This record gives sequence, C-alpha cells and structure tokens, in this order.
Amino acid sequence: MTTIPESEYQKLQARLNEASRMVTVVRDSNDAITIQDFEGKITAWNRGAELMYGYSEQEALKKNIWDLTPPDKATEQKGFNRRLLAGEAVTSLETQRLTKDGRLLDVWMTVTKLVDEAGKVIGIASTERDITGRKKAEAVLKESEERFRILYESSQDAIMTLTPPSWNFTAGNPATIKLFRCKDEAEFTATAPWHLSPEFQPDGRPSSDKAKEMIETAMRQGTNFFEWTHRRMNGEDFPATVLLTRVAMGGESFLQATVRDISEDKRKEKEIASKMTELEQYYKVTMGREDRILKLKQEVKELKTRLGEE
Repeated sequence: MTTIPESEYQKLQARLNEASRMVTVVRDSNDAITIQDFEGKITAWNRGAELMYGYSEQEALKKNIWDLTPPDKATEQKGFNRRLLAGEAVTSLETQRLTKDGRLLDVWMTVTKLVDEAGKVIGIASTERDITGRKKAEAVLKESEERFRILYESSQDAIMTLTPPSWNFTAGNPATIKLFRCKDEAEFTATAPWHLSPEFQPDGRPSSDKAKEMIETAMRQGTNFFEWTHRRMNGEDFPATVLLTRVAMGGESFLQATVRDISEDKRKEKEIASKMTELEQYYKVTMGREDRILKLKQEVKELKTRLGEE
C-alpha cells in the first residue's frame, strides 16, 4: 500500500476544502449559476437558478440554455460565446432570459470558461443576476427626468437655482433668460444676484434684512412665497412673485426659485383702483345732487302751500 507523503496529503486536503467551499457558495448563491457544454446543454443548476427561472434542477438538466434565451437574443448570445471561446476578453453583458411561466427577465450575465487540468476548455459557467427591478426603476427615473426637463424648459415661469453660501445663480431655464433679458444661461449665471434686484446695494449687501430673511425662512420651513422687485439686464425694474423651495440632493441643500413677472397684474390692479376711485367720486357727486333736488322739492312744496294760503 502506497503511503501519501504528509505534504501531498495536506495539499490534497486543502484542495478538497476549497472545492467544498466553492460548492457551498454555488449552491447557496442568490444569483443563478449554470454550467453548460458547448452545445448549450445545461449540466449544473443551482438553487438561485431555480428561484429565478422557476425550473427545478431535475427539469433544468433536461433543457438547453437556448430554451431560456428569447429568440431575439439568440444571435447575440451565440456571438458572445463564440468570442469568449476564441479568447476575447468579453466576460459579461446585459441580456434577457425567459422564465418557466413566460416572464421576460433583464439579467446581468458573467461568463467563465471551464478548463481541465491540462488547460482544455470543457464547458461554460455563467452567473446571472436579475436586474429587472433595477431596469424598471431606471426607466421610471428616466421618464421622470425627461418629464421634468420638458416642464423646466417649456415653463412660462422663470426657474433658477441658488447655491449657498454665496447664493449665486447656478442654473436658469429659457424663461429665466427671457425674463431678465440675458443673452444665454452663461450670462445669467455669471451675473451676481444683486445686479438683478434693486433690493440690494451695489456691494452685494441687502439694503435691508428682507433678502436674508426670505432665504432663511425658505431654508428653515422648506418653502417661502413673497413679492420681490427684480431688475432686468437693461436696468428695467419689475415686480414679481417668488416661490423659494429648499431642495436636498447628494447630501447638500440649495434653493430653487420660481419667479413670475406680475407687471401686467399690477397694471390691471392700478387700473381697477383708478376706476373704483372714479365711481366713488361719481357716487358722491350723484348723491349730493339728489340731496339738493330733494331739498329743492321740499322748498317748492312749502312755497306752494304758502301761496295757496294767501
């Protein structure tokens, strides 16, 4: 009986332990791990694959990997395998798989060549992670961002961002550029806020505590709505309503300002006030005339009475 040297025995035991750990990892992995031969026949199928695709191990071992591949992805998959076996560095891709109940899954697949001790390729091992949820979330986010972009760019109100601690402008939509008569967004963001409002002094200090109070209120409460006087690039002042909203992103907070020119509203208010003044004056004059007419009628009546008596 041949005795194995202690050193060789320890090496063999280490390899067995490593193989045992690998088996445990493969078996208990949440990712789907499969092994296929060059024709695509499935030769190994872990618990993660059962949960992801719905096939038991016994069912999967009777199938080919192409049974799980959507028809429109077959050419892509074959080309990927061919390039892998040719030695190209293509080890992962985003693709799709079909489940037992016909659902289509988005998966991130990593593929590895299996070789024997002589270095000969004997099969392909793939690890597949279900990214369907992530893809849906990305699609929802992309749609939301696109919707916001359309609203931002087509808004008739000026929308701009102000960033602490200087509270300079860092962005402005097309309506902002039009409102302040700027050439483009670059000119707007390069303009100091105090140049666009007579509420500030030339050195940038607020002419009162009003500006500081408006910003602090918005940062503290999350929003603040008020009227403010702005100044266009051509020096024209105009009244506007301002909605300041605190926005948190990436651990930092900034303010989004929505500004609406209310010059026309103010003009109409002034016109209505003028008309009301005219009506009040007319009312007073009319009421004064009625009083005089009534008094005159009374005097005529009294005179007629006296004349009748005489």
